[in-house]
Amino acid sequence: MDNASRRTSFPDGVPELQDTLTGVRLRPLAEEDLPAVIEQSRDPETIRWTTVPAPYGIAEARGFLEQVQARGWREGTQAGFAIEDEVDGVRRYCGQVDLRFTDPGQAEVGFVLHPTARGRGLMARSVRQVAVWAFSTCGVQVIRWYAAIGNWASRKAAHDAGFIFEGVGRLRVPLRSGLVDGWMGSLSLPDLHRPVVPWLQIPTLDGRTVRLRPLREDDADRLAEAFADPESRQYLVNLPDPYRRSDALSFIEDCRDGAARRRLAAFALADPGTDTCLGALHLNHLDHYARRASVGYVVHPRARGRGVGVEALRLATDHARTAGWSPSMHLLADPRNRASQRVAEKAGWRRVGELRQTEPEPDGSFSDLVMWAHP
Repeated sequence: MDNASRRTSFPDGVPELQDTLTGVRLRPLAEEDLPAVIEQSRDPETIRWTTVPAPYGIAEARGFLEQVQARGWREGTQAGFAIEDEVDGVRRYCGQVDLRFTDPGQAEVGFVLHPTARGRGLMARSVRQVAVWAFSTCGVQVIRWYAAIGNWASRKAAHDAGFIFEGVGRLRVPLRSGLVDGWMGSLSLPDLHRPVVPWLQIPTLDGRTVRLRPLREDDADRLAEAFADPESRQYLVNLPDPYRRSDALSFIEDCRDGAARRRLAAFALADPGTDTCLGALHLNHLDHYARRASVGYVVHPRARGRGVGVEALRLATDHARTAGWSPSMHLLADPRNRASQRVAEKAGWRRVGELRQTEPEPDGSFSDLVMWAHP
């Protein structure tokens, strides 16, 4: 199907898509939606992750309605739907899903939610509705999704809608600062019939001396201090040197990516009273066929000697088993790293052996590693 075949009048010719289970309605954008479009476009998250004009007022909103939405339908180049749902007991505009027809059989999706409608899975359901319509009536075989790296809300919505994550495209996404690297994904008709594997949800686990919680960007300074500490560095020779805040932010992003792929679960070690970051702990290789996890941890130098590492390892070990993440876990430690081995022993782990000449040293030689396991 070409663009000429998709042309229709606006708004009368635009189909309305109704989710009978949830009541979500997808319809043409209307004049009465424009105040909410303005609020949405002035929202900091919208500004951060899109190229929406700034400042944004009624002239820009009306241009979006007439030059983008209406024109797209009339020329057959784009199909735009306003999302309507109930918010605080009132049905109202909640966001937008746009499908841009690119090459034959292909389309690209873009979407944005009003701040009051976020956090309840509305966008994923809306995108799936549009996809079903596009596959059945528009000759579309595949829908592509792109988002700037770091736009986790967009990635979660795409994932929950059934998109298959395909990796990173260099300088793929335009932002105000210019082209940036972007995530890529695609959705075809068979994907709609496959179960969506949920992301790993990182819980908060409370202990007496430590709280385990998801890592956050504001943990970066404390993590940089922990990883740059000389005592840590002598056993973590693979880390950047010097280790900077930017490296810690990359570590946090990698941990989020690991949870999205269900291969890694990472926790911040936090003070129960102040929530200050005291270190980090991660369980890796959760996507291994046997779900045999490898564990690593680091404690901030000013938090050592208080039992933080021991309790953190116990909490993580217990949760990994009860949540079904991993029935068997192991960790590797330098034989000289007595502190790390004491943590494992006090947490109820057992020493099971050594790996000879396996860990590279800065001088090019290889040293042994001690293996601890649970159970």
